Amino acid sequence: MEVWTGEDNQVDLIELKQKHPKQLHIIELDVANFEKYKAVAETVEDIIGKENGLNLLINNAGIFPEPEELIDITVECMVDAYKINCVAPIFLSKHFLPLLKKASKTWKQNSS
Repeated sequence: MEVWTGEDNQVDLIELKQKHPKQLHIIELDVANFEKYKAVAETVEDIIGKENGLNLLINNAGIFPEPEELIDITVECMVDAYKINCVAPIFLSKHFLPLLKKASKTWKQNSS
C-alpha cells in the first residue's frame, strides 16, 4: 500500500518518508490554488506510472470559518470556507478522475 499526503507537518512526514521511502510520497498542495491541481495530478501519474491508476483519493482538507460567533462571520470568510470545503474537493477529484478510472479498469480486468 502506498500513502499520499498533502499535509504540511513536515517533520513527521520526513521521518515517515525515511522509514518508508517507497510507500510515502510528499507532494505539497495548497488546495485553494486551483491552478496547481493539474501539475499535482501529473506528478502523481509520473510516480505511479502512466500505465497504473490511483485506487483511492481522500479529499480531507477543510477549514472552519473564523470568527466562530454567527454575528461576527463575514461574507469573505464564508466564501473562503465554501471554496476550500466544497469547491476544492470537486475540482481536485476532476483532475484525478483519469487516474481513478484507470485503476478501476485495471481492477475490473484483474478480477474477471
